[in-house]
This record gives sequence, C-alpha cells and structure tokens, in this order.
Amino acid sequence: MKNIVFAGALVLSMMSVGCTKEKPYKEQPKGKDGLFQASKDLFDAKADYLYVASTVESDRKASSSRPHWMADAKRVRFVFTEKDLKVVEPEKDGRFGANPVNNRAVMSMPISHIDYKCAEDDFGKCTHKEEESKDIRWEQKRFFILKSSELALQQASFLPMEIEKFFGSSCTREVRSEFINAEITADSVNLIIEKTFQDTCPDFANFDDAADLSFSVRYQHSFVKQAKVASPDYQPIRYTRTDEGNFGFFSTQQITLDVDNNDVIGSEKYYFDRFNPKKKEVVYYLSKNFNKPEHALVKKSTIEAVEAINDGLSKAGAETRLVLREPQEHMSSGDIRYNMIVMEEDPQAAGLIGYGPHAANPLTGEILHAKTIMYLGTIKKYLKYNYDELIAEKQAVLTVNSPLVAQANSLALDPSLVARVSARNTSGTARVAAPAREIGAGDVIDHRLDINQLRKYSLTSKDTKMFAKNAQEKMEFMSKNCMFSGEMISLAGDLGDAVDKVLEEVQFKPWIQLSDAEKEKVIAVLLPYVWKPTLIHEIGHNLGLRHNFAASEDKANFYSDAELAAMGIKRKARYSSVMDYAQRTSNELRVLGKYDIAALRYGYAEKVETADGRIITLAELRAQPATELKPYSFCTDEHVAANPNCNRFDEGTNLQEIAENFRRQYHERYARSNVRNGRRKFSMLGDSAQIGAVDNMMFEMRLTYERYETIKNTFDLAANAPEWESIPFLKELKAATLISGQFLLDVIKTPDLLCAVAKADSPANILALIPIREL
Repeated sequence: MKNIVFAGALVLSMMSVGCTKEKPYKEQPKGKDGLFQASKDLFDAKADYLYVASTVESDRKASSSRPHWMADAKRVRFVFTEKDLKVVEPEKDGRFGANPVNNRAVMSMPISHIDYKCAEDDFGKCTHKEEESKDIRWEQKRFFILKSSELALQQASFLPMEIEKFFGSSCTREVRSEFINAEITADSVNLIIEKTFQDTCPDFANFDDAADLSFSVRYQHSFVKQAKVASPDYQPIRYTRTDEGNFGFFSTQQITLDVDNNDVIGSEKYYFDRFNPKKKEVVYYLSKNFNKPEHALVKKSTIEAVEAINDGLSKAGAETRLVLREPQEHMSSGDIRYNMIVMEEDPQAAGLIGYGPHAANPLTGEILHAKTIMYLGTIKKYLKYNYDELIAEKQAVLTVNSPLVAQANSLALDPSLVARVSARNTSGTARVAAPAREIGAGDVIDHRLDINQLRKYSLTSKDTKMFAKNAQEKMEFMSKNCMFSGEMISLAGDLGDAVDKVLEEVQFKPWIQLSDAEKEKVIAVLLPYVWKPTLIHEIGHNLGLRHNFAASEDKANFYSDAELAAMGIKRKARYSSVMDYAQRTSNELRVLGKYDIAALRYGYAEKVETADGRIITLAELRAQPATELKPYSFCTDEHVAANPNCNRFDEGTNLQEIAENFRRQYHERYARSNVRNGRRKFSMLGDSAQIGAVDNMMFEMRLTYERYETIKNTFDLAANAPEWESIPFLKELKAATLISGQFLLDVIKTPDLLCAVAKADSPANILALIPIREL
C-alpha cells in the first residue's frame, strides 16, 4: 500500500490529556505502514450523502474499460459496525424505513476501531507519552483504520466490467487491488482504488502480446452531504406523460406503494432532471490539459461551445448561465463536488468521442453534479476516415462505382491487377471478372497456398451475427447513456474556406500519403468541426436534455439561411435540435436548435410557446390542458425501431429522403471498412463497429418495408390502389419502400469481394483470388 495523505482526517493533536505545557506530549505514529486512519466524527450517521462511483483512468487498449465513466447516483448513509464501515441505501418508502434490512447494502469497508490515551506510570500519572487505549468498547473508540485495500460492492452498477456482465459476457477477473488515495472532510469522502484485471477473452483487434491480457482501472468513490449541494429552495416539477411527448428530459423516478400497499399506476412519480433554475451560475472547471499550448484551438472551441449554450439559455428566458473556470490542480473528474469538462488525450479502444452524464438528487431530480468528457485522442483517430471522405467528395474519385480503383490509385497499384480483380457495369453493381488462366495454377484458389491455415483466422456466420448483435446492443446502450461513438463521425459536405485551403495545401493526397506535419495541419482544421457540436450535444445531456432523433425531419423548425447567417453560420443545418445524431457532422448544428431552446424554456423558465405564438407558464398550461402548443417533432431512444422515421444517424425530412440518405451512407462507408488505409491490423476482428453500423442501416430500411406491408395488409390495399398516390404519407412511404427494397436486392446481388493474393517480393504475380470471407 502507498502512504496516504488525508485532508482533515487525523484530528489527534488534541489528545494531550493531563499533560503539562512545559513538557511535550509524544504521540503514537498514526497511519503507520500506509494504513488509512481517520476520526469517526467526520462521518454524520444521520445525514444523507449523494454517492457516485466513477472510473477516473483506465488502460487505453482495454475496450471493456472507459475512463471517466459514471455510475448512477444514490442516496446513502454511513453505518459503523464492529468490523466494517458500511454504506447503505435507505429504504425509499419512508413508511418501511424502520426495518433495517429494507436498506440496500452498497459498499462495505473492513476497518478496525482504535483510540489513544496518555500512558500512565505506576502512580497513575501521565507520562507524556501516548499509547493505544484497549480497555474500551469499539463503539467508544473515536478513530478507525481501514484495514483492507479492497472495497466490497454489493450492488451492481454500469461501471467497466459490470457493463461486460450486462452484455452477457464475463471475460475479466480481478487479480489485484491497491488503495491509492483518500480524502475525508466534514462534508465529503473521496476514495481512489486501482484494480488490475486479467482479460480471459482478448480483443484480437488490439492484441499484440501477453502484456495486453492485463490492464488497470482507477475507480473513485465520491460522497458528499446532500445538504451541502442540494438547493433548499429547489421546487421539483412532475414530468407528465403529455410533457414527455413534447420535450425529452431525463427524469428521476419515485415509486411509493398505495395506501393499501398495492403497487398501482399512481405509485409511480417522475420529476424531470435539471439544475436549479434559480441558480444564476453553474460552474464548470476545465481539466488541466486544456492549458497545453498544442490545445489552444480546442480550448477556444470549448469556450465558443459554452457561449452557444448560454445564448440558447438566454433565448429560452432562463436565468441560469454556465461559467467556465480555469483548471485546478489535483481536481479529479470523479469528485462530485465539482462540475468538469474533461479532455481525455488517450485514444480509446472503446471508440467513444463524447460522454455527458449527470447526477440528480434521487428525491427531487435536481442535478447536483455533471461532467462532460471529450475523448480527444479518439476523435483524432477517426479524422483520417473523415479526411479521406472529404478528398473523395472533392475529387469525385471514391464513388459508388469505383472504391477499388480509387484505392489502387492512392497506393499506386498495377492498373491491370485492378481490372482483373474488379469490373463494373453501368448500373454500379459489382461484377468480378473471370481470372485469367495465368493466375495461380488456373484455379480461383491456388491450392499451393495453405488455405486451411488461413481459415483458422476466419469468422463463422455465427461469429458475425454475434458481432452484429453485440455492436447493436452496445450502440443502443451508449445512446441511452449519453455517449457518442467515433464510428459515426462523417465530415462529408461543404465545411468552408479553411478546409478547402488546407486540402489544396496538401494537394488532395489521401491520408496514407500525408507527412506527419501535413496530418497535424489537417487535424488542426478538422478537429473543431467535430469538437464543438459534440461538446454542445453532451452539455445538453448535462442540462437534462435527452436525444431527439426526429429533429432531422422537423423541417418547420429548421433555422432559415438568414437566421444561420445572423449567427455567423454559413452552412445549412438540417436539424431542429443539437440532440439528434446527425448522419453528416458537416450538417450538424453548432448552436442550440429551436427545439432545444423550447425544451430549455420548458425546463428552466417553466414556460411554453402556444401555437398562436404566446408564451405561457406551466401553471397556466396545467390550468388549461387543452391549450395547443407550438409543434416540434420529438422521439428518443425508446421510440427507435418502433417507427421508420425515428432513427439514429439519419438525414432527411421525410421517409423517401431518409431511405435515399441511408443508401448513400452505405456506399460512402464502403472504403472505411473494406480498404486497409494504412492500418497495421486489417481483419474482421476489428469490424464490430462497422458491422453494427451496417446492421443499423439495413434494419431501418427493412422497417420502412415492413410498415408498408403492415398498412397494405391491414387495410387490404392493392399495390396500385389510388390511396398510395392521393394520401401524402402513403405516397412517401411507398417511394421509400421502393428505394429500400431495391437497395436490399442490390446488396444481395452484389458478388463477394475477392482479394488478390501475392508474395511480398512479387506483388504482380497473382497466386489466387480468394473471397474476403475466407480471410
């Protein structure tokens, strides 16, 4: 164990009982051998504490771990027993709180109780030396020593490794635990533990040697007295089903049995989550790496993002403003006394680029702590694909019809090889050319190659389905928990003069041919286009806003060109909310959208806009429930897959446009997964994110087709019934169905991609053409 420094933990200097002023009092050494020792007086057994567990640091190569992850907030209390310091979650229904076993165990810390007294001589006089007092009961001892470095967690949480269990796998086992640091004050407790795990199901996409089979994670367990962070004047507001259909907020649930002890519909109450709207300032601290010289542009983009949030709050009529503060030494992202914007510089195997959790008072829904994590290292990792997409768009080289030709050009491959591997008809459907007789021994697969050895590393269809299922589940889980995956960044589109200038400066070369200096120049220009909208989106989650996946269809509430120009935005933004997942990052909002402002008006100003343009209070709305509000399109995570027009990462204001854009997106992503592009490791073992993305696109397009079938069969409509043309929605649905159906047929008709196999010292001598699935 390490020697620990604690704040306010050792209040033992006042122990000089019966000692004279002339002679110094010699105390026993406290916290010897690295043991943590503290006064019990610092723990208020009657007070409610807010408790949140977080990861603060983790190994960048461990895909099952994520730095700065946060578990759910809990209302807890501390209880001392003879052997433990227990953390318990009190019974939520106060009527049953008298039964101690109704409290839920959260954590147990093994301790020993200790106290001290003045050592006496044979005549009972103080010798001015201190000794341990062993003749009193444990309840009377004023101090405790934390004996073990381990914390026993009795409740499951969505922290790393626990998440892995949630997804049905158990691939890690704990092999070591070390107590790193502790800080105890009269109002807060912060403990940091480092655990080392062994991976029993290694991720071969990131596996290099046996050292990758173990990794470490630092956890922070943070407690603060609720009375110190909760507002005494906070007024919770019930979140009704009607309100939920208009504006999406995270909510705090309370369940109280009816008077007859039955669990009924009325037992359930929801309060929407928000900071106290009477609070003028919500302070955020930047992590200290924001002040590195190389991050000056990132810091500037961060300041601009916060200004955009504050402008939206002002337009919403809210009094609250976000205030950025400079980094503070030793401040940790897991300390729930502070709100933070954290820059994580390590590239993460998990692929996250943004995360915006908050902790709300479990009794009221008041947000008491929030943080936004921006994964800079991961954003940089994905910019290479975005850059190549921009180059492809500018040069019109990487088109649907010629992905292999474009890659051949970028790698200076023999054009005759490309012609033999891939030929295309005028409709754009891939057609593999018959191999010439001189290839290999005349067979498509040359049996001089040990193909059976190659097959050992192939994936079965069962493996592929497992990847798709896991990837889909993880995407849904991340979406519901305020996380944004880097796989979904797309920068295609018109980004402006600065980007055009740098593309010209690097002569439109593909990423693989850029020098390090040129890459740095491109990253500096492209980074703000991803950073700013992602940060605004995640801070939106901090404020309580949920996703709105209908924002891409809400055409009536898009900003006009004139409105965008007045805000200094040159590009069109085809969304009414920054809380959507955009299909193209270039089309995302970089300010709060009209829906976002309306939602913040509802949550922070407690007002809404009516259909006739009046602004009324929620109290007035409750008194006149038939009042028609200004309409906004809204759907969130629970609605995805229920309707073909509620999709993550879509674009388009109607079903037909959505289908067209999904089809385009599928082809645009082709090169990202099927072209090596300089990757050291290139196999399906690293393709789970791509499989999930393609699965999502195909599922959404299939959903359109199924909705068409349902309506057609339910109402017995013939394929040529006039209603398909006379009713706008049905006309739109039929057009989208034809696009989706043709797309799925085209995918089925497309032959498998073949790979040319050659020796490294004779690349022009093709030995075999092998379907990529065999590799």
